[in-house]
Amino acid sequence: MAKEFLGRSTQRILDEIARSFGPDALIVSSADRIPSAAGTREGRLLGVTACRSEEVFAAGAGAVRGGLGGWFGELAAHDGATPASEPDGSRSTGLRDAHARLRRSGFPESLARSLVTDALERLGVDDLAEDEKIIEAIAAAAAARCPSAATLAPAAGRPLRVALVGPSGSGKSRAVARLAAQAAGLAPRVRVGAYGTGAAGLDRLGALPEVLGIPVSEVRSAREVKSLAKGIGSGVLLLDTAGVGTGAASGIDRLVEFLVEAAVDETHLVLPAAIDPNEANDLLAALSAAPALRLLVTKADETRAVGRVVALILAGGAPASYVSIGRDAVDDLIPAGPAAVGALSRSALSLAARQPDAALGDTA
Repeated sequence: MAKEFLGRSTQRILDEIARSFGPDALIVSSADRIPSAAGTREGRLLGVTACRSEEVFAAGAGAVRGGLGGWFGELAAHDGATPASEPDGSRSTGLRDAHARLRRSGFPESLARSLVTDALERLGVDDLAEDEKIIEAIAAAAAARCPSAATLAPAAGRPLRVALVGPSGSGKSRAVARLAAQAAGLAPRVRVGAYGTGAAGLDRLGALPEVLGIPVSEVRSAREVKSLAKGIGSGVLLLDTAGVGTGAASGIDRLVEFLVEAAVDETHLVLPAAIDPNEANDLLAALSAAPALRLLVTKADETRAVGRVVALILAGGAPASYVSIGRDAVDDLIPAGPAAVGALSRSALSLAARQPDAALGDTA
């Protein structure tokens, strides 16, 4: 039942409301009150009408919002462990389940919580019982947070020099091949250089000359990179590089110096979807001085922890460029923009629903 609280101090009124109705009390209205016996300024009072939130929202989305708020509060109190108590309002069940699926899919707790909260704002009361609509709302909430993908942008009149860097086994060479195939449709000429990869690196790119007619050359210095770039006009020069990791800071420093000296326009850090988030952040920080650092995520189809991919893209450590979601030579390397983030979020929720008891981890 609603009740009006009177006082001259707003904070004291709010404290009294919290004591009476709890921290989730709903403020209904406020107004100045002038008691009939006092017409002076000192006699002016503030009247605040409040009630328990469930008394107003028992049958609507507000009950779900309030219930989830309390439930999320319990989550925080239990260090992320799922509390035994149920949030108020039976309609919150679908959102709670979606939150659990996001967590099982590798979404960090803070991101999972905020996506569910954002999704609630997009849903009508009748939608809260429909799993597909909840999934779509969460996917839309994730997509809305993602900026446009920082994809290759060849400029007329000058070559575009693009380097791919990252740890060994991250899929750099495959990403180079896919980007070369896509660039062939964007620029008049495409060339690929391999820096520090040795014979094995050249072998991994060996199909490009035969299949796509794209020349592959080994480069040993920044001068050789510049020489290759001069010969392609307004084309695209892609550079594959030797693997680097956070355990070799001097190697990363030397690589960054080479990229700067070679006048590279874009540096795409290639990270596999299953990489530990801390390692990913360390690599982003270590390569922060590289020219126009961007993030390219590979092997998204090889992990159950799809939420890590979305979190990496949305974290903003570097603008995201592409996501690799399969083994097709061209079509499975897609721009890492809103459409990709929405699709990945949708896929994560659907997969977690089909495998409710699967432990978080990577597929073989």
